Amino acid sequence: MTVLSYSRYVVEPENADDHVVRRAALITAVRAEVPGLGPTRVARVDERTWPDVWLWESRESVEAARAYAPTLPEAAAAFALLGEHRLEFADVVDEV
Repeated sequence: MTVLSYSRYVVEPENADDHVVRRAALITAVRAEVPGLGPTRVARVDERTWPDVWLWESRESVEAARAYAPTLPEAAAAFALLGEHRLEFADVVDEV
């Protein structure tokens, strides 16, 4: 079953451009090492608040990435810019 991971976090305005670059590097690194990551989307609600959605092929893909990601230097670099952070996972029940 497809899984959606939803993050909502804070990035200081002066770090916004760097965040986008580091996030892209993290996604590239994850895709190179763990199969199953589909489309991702990030948005900015206001100067500091960012929702970030990643679509995964399966719960197994999510778990493999969560186990592997902490070893990636790209993960450390990306997360270094985040303030408050919340992460949730949900099974996708319908796509139209």
